Amino acid sequence: MKILRIFLISITTLFTHQAFAETEAACKRNSDGEIIVANDNGQNIVTDIEENTGDSCKEAPDFYRLKFYRFGLCKSNPIANSTNDFSSCSYLVNSDTGVSHVITYPSTALLNTNSTMAAGTYSFLLLLLNNSLEQKHTETFSLPLVGSSGTGKTCWTLEKATAYGGNSITGVTTVSPNPNTRSTLAMDCGAASAADPKYTTEIFETLGDGGYNNTDINGGVYVKLLQDDNLTLATSVDNSKRIAVALPIAITTKSTSSYEIGFKVVGSSSVDLHEDSGTLTALKIGADPFQVTFAVK
Repeated sequence: MKILRIFLISITTLFTHQAFAETEAACKRNSDGEIIVANDNGQNIVTDIEENTGDSCKEAPDFYRLKFYRFGLCKSNPIANSTNDFSSCSYLVNSDTGVSHVITYPSTALLNTNSTMAAGTYSFLLLLLNNSLEQKHTETFSLPLVGSSGTGKTCWTLEKATAYGGNSITGVTTVSPNPNTRSTLAMDCGAASAADPKYTTEIFETLGDGGYNNTDINGGVYVKLLQDDNLTLATSVDNSKRIAVALPIAITTKSTSSYEIGFKVVGSSSVDLHEDSGTLTALKIGADPFQVTFAVK
């Protein structure tokens, strides 16, 4: 059995939360399991397990919801050129309307497939998914935090959307979390018994640098934002609808091969906080990369 482990974090270093000073490891917790927070000049609110400080840290979401349109192998890079070419690809997931998939921590979630992979020798793994990444999460902190309508040590996600690059998207009520306008916050806080988490959405309307196309990054990995025809390169924040990722691999499959696709989300949530004049605010849960495990048997 050949197993290919793909860490999407290695291809999304271009995705940068410009507004936050993020730490890169799990949040440090106290003996009660609460994320330790502090009022400390606005930049040292949390500490991660590697003793780095910042205003956000990484955690695993309770639920991470994705929608896949293509998942397969390609003989040549399908998104290497200005005109995308998927003719060399064979798929395990092939759907123009998309296949929804929910990852729950700590389980390893398996993706339902709807197509058959052709035998052959392939050079790229292709993922094409919706650029709206959804998470539902509840978290407890060592000090009370201000949320959208309440204040407390327990905070949970709300049914709101945030734009990754901070742009305004037509037809989407995006929130730009602002501690001075509580109604814009994408989390609420209060007593644990009041927690009512909903899916919050982070839309990757650009690749974090204002662009839609990044080629040959991190050793041959390609990333593009596409339009909703699952083919054409995005040209604006409004028509950015899909994330396409092509990763170089070397796999030969047979007619007797079987496949297993799994996902993990350790460190896939960015817990984003803010401090202003002694007031701690829960801004949002940001969607960070997830891990894919692809096994060919």
